[in-house]
Amino acid sequence: MASCSGPSYGGPDTAGASFTGTCTDQAGNTSAPASFGPIKYDATPPSVSASLSRGPDFGDWYKHPVDFGASGSDNLSGIASCSGGTLGGGGSGTASCTDNAGNSASAGVGVKYDAGAPSIDSITFDRPPDSNGWYNHPVQVVFHGSDGGSGISSCTATTYGGPDTSNDR
Repeated sequence: MASCSGPSYGGPDTAGASFTGTCTDQAGNTSAPASFGPIKYDATPPSVSASLSRGPDFGDWYKHPVDFGASGSDNLSGIASCSGGTLGGGGSGTASCTDNAGNSASAGVGVKYDAGAPSIDSITFDRPPDSNGWYNHPVQVVFHGSDGGSGISSCTATTYGGPDTSNDR
């Protein structure tokens, strides 16, 4: 056998590619053409989208784990499977889908996530005592805090104007 001819195939994606080839011997004799096919060819990954199972807990922040899912579409071989997961402390994940030809694709999903409570770092007064460490007019007590996740939205401030007490707390 001197040679055989036949195409290689690399696309476009199709459910019905057919091929024809011949063989030639050392004496120059060529075989009748032979056909093969159709074959299914899909080299294109599916498109993937991720969605959350619910909305945020407060504002645009999540403070409890939230599930996410994946959906996909593939215009030729179809979707074989999709996977999602649960977002918790990290706040981001990856949803993926695989088509029936074995091509995979993924889409990232993320949320603003903060499950930790803020801390109270200090308590201050809006002014110094009126006389000898005593207040004799209303005084505002302000709480100051910090939060390593979403940040501080607000801290309590209250004004004390009585009743009279010698308790220092």
